Amino acid sequence: LQGAEDGQSEADDKEGGGSSNQDMRMEMMGLVEEDGMLLRHYRLYMMAAQQHLVASRRLQGKLTEEDETSTKTMAALIDAGVLPTHMDYFDVDSDPSGLRSPGDPYRIRHDSTMPGSRAFQEKTYLSLEPLEGELTVEESFRLLDVTALASVCVAPPLTNVTAA
Repeated sequence: LQGAEDGQSEADDKEGGGSSNQDMRMEMMGLVEEDGMLLRHYRLYMMAAQQHLVASRRLQGKLTEEDETSTKTMAALIDAGVLPTHMDYFDVDSDPSGLRSPGDPYRIRHDSTMPGSRAFQEKTYLSLEPLEGELTVEESFRLLDVTALASVCVAPPLTNVTAA
């Protein structure tokens, strides 16, 4: 696979994900009208997001061999059309019916531009139900039926903090 040795896939070149100006930012693709609503359409290039994560970990001195291997594997799977090249995110800009608020998620679509790819998944949120009050992490996990994590989830210690 061309470019897989350095973690850059062929998909990066086709999608612009390998360019330094992409980083991990979501690109605003435009506005879309659907069912009377105005939706904002954003795109995130999956390989660029992975490369941004690896670069951040490298700068923090936390890069592992597993990170490098994951990036190469992801590049190979994207090039093979198994994983999507990008994710499209749509949220509500305006809804004349008043049923949805600006910023409400509307749709997430994973897709691939690789020839013959079957990497496609789409979720459209029909409604949102806000939760009452503020939840702790433990309460959130309980509501989502999360009973265990694959690895320890600990916030890094704060540095360069002065007490007031």
